[in-house]
Amino acid sequence: MERLSVVQKHLSSGIETKQLSATAKETQPQDVYKIKNKHVENAMYQKKTIVERALIKEFQQEDQNTPDRWIKRSGALIRNTGHHPLNAEPPLDLLVDLGLKTPSAIHYVRNHGEVPRLEAPEHKLSIEGDIPRSRTFTVDQLRTMESIEIPVLVVCDGNRRKELNMLKRGNGFDWGAGAAGCAVWKGVPLHAVLRECGINGSSKLKYVCFEGKETLPKGKYGTSLPLEYCLDPTNDVLLAFDMNGEPLPPDHGFPLRLLVPEGLSFGGPRQKGGRDL
Repeated sequence: MERLSVVQKHLSSGIETKQLSATAKETQPQDVYKIKNKHVENAMYQKKTIVERALIKEFQQEDQNTPDRWIKRSGALIRNTGHHPLNAEPPLDLLVDLGLKTPSAIHYVRNHGEVPRLEAPEHKLSIEGDIPRSRTFTVDQLRTMESIEIPVLVVCDGNRRKELNMLKRGNGFDWGAGAAGCAVWKGVPLHAVLRECGINGSSKLKYVCFEGKETLPKGKYGTSLPLEYCLDPTNDVLLAFDMNGEPLPPDHGFPLRLLVPEGLSFGGPRQKGGRDL
C-alpha cells in the first residue's frame, strides 16, 4: 500500500506539471508584453503623481511658527537649515525628471533671514548718488520699458558641499547636488535703467552698489558690480520681475530682483543681487 501511495503521488505531480506547462504554453508573447506594459504604466502614473504633488505650493507646517508663515511652498523641498530661514533644494531625481526648465516651486532657495513681505504697487527702485539724474521707478514703470526674457542657470556656491564636509568639515551647511536651477527670467536690462539716469560710459563712477530690502542682524545685504560691466548690453544684467512667465515668488525676490548671468552666485541680494531691490 505504501508503494502504491508513492506511485500515485508521483503520478499526480506529473499531472500538475503538465498542467502548468500547458498553461505556460497558452501564454502568448503579447500577453507577457501587456503585463509588463501595465507595470510600466503604473510606475509612470505613480511618478507623475509624485511630480504633480511636488509642484503644489501650500502652507507648510514647518513655517507656522516662523516669520515666513505667509508663504506657500512645496513640501518636496529638502530643508538644510531646519525650519527657518529656509535654505532648501529639491531631491536630485525630481530635479532631473523635470528637465531643463526648473519650476519655481522646486527651484532651490537660499535665505539669510525672513523673506520681506512686499507689495508690488508700493514697491520702488531708487537710483541715487553722484549721478546726473536721481530716479525712482515703480515696478509698473519698469514693466512698461523694453524687456528681455532669457534662461539662466543659477547654482549656489555651496552646491555639493555635503560631500566636501564629509572629507573635511567647513563653515557652510550641507548642500546636496540639487542647489541648482534653470528658470526663464524676464526683466529690464540694467544698462537701460542706468542710462535713464544719465549714466553712460563717460561717467567717472567705477561701481554700482546694490542694496536689498532684507532686514538682517548685521544690516542690509548688498553687493557691487563694475559700472563698465553693468553698462555692457552683452552681459544681460537684469532687473527681473518675472520667473517662468509669472511674477517672482517671494522666495525668489518678489517683486524685483537683480540677476547677473555669469556672475558669482551667493544668496543675496539674490544670486547675484537683489532678492528685493
